[in-house]
Amino acid sequence: MFELQPKAKDVFGYNVSEEVGQAQTSVHALSLVCLFDSIFQMLGPDIEFAQTMLAQIASKHKAMGVAPSFFPYMGQAFIETFIKVLGRASLPDNAVEAWEELYETISNEIVRNILVN
Repeated sequence: MFELQPKAKDVFGYNVSEEVGQAQTSVHALSLVCLFDSIFQMLGPDIEFAQTMLAQIASKHKAMGVAPSFFPYMGQAFIETFIKVLGRASLPDNAVEAWEELYETISNEIVRNILVN
């Protein structure tokens, strides 16, 4: 992600030190995986709770100085990492497209909340 959007390094603490930045990046990666897991579990009757959770995430991101313009870069980095870790051969095109769509839906809701609050 930092190759795609170098300004994001400051949000993750790389302006403090490489060690702090790496720790923050690891925490964020785990949080992203937990977010997807939570969203999957809330689909259906609990969608309002998911929307509330995304609004809270937006508030936190806004307070940290995350610009809405960072989200497409985060999504691209997430998908590229996902493909690299799992291997392109194990992911048919429709699976990659589904993950891209999921990320876009979640990030659009977060960005919408950043902009209106």
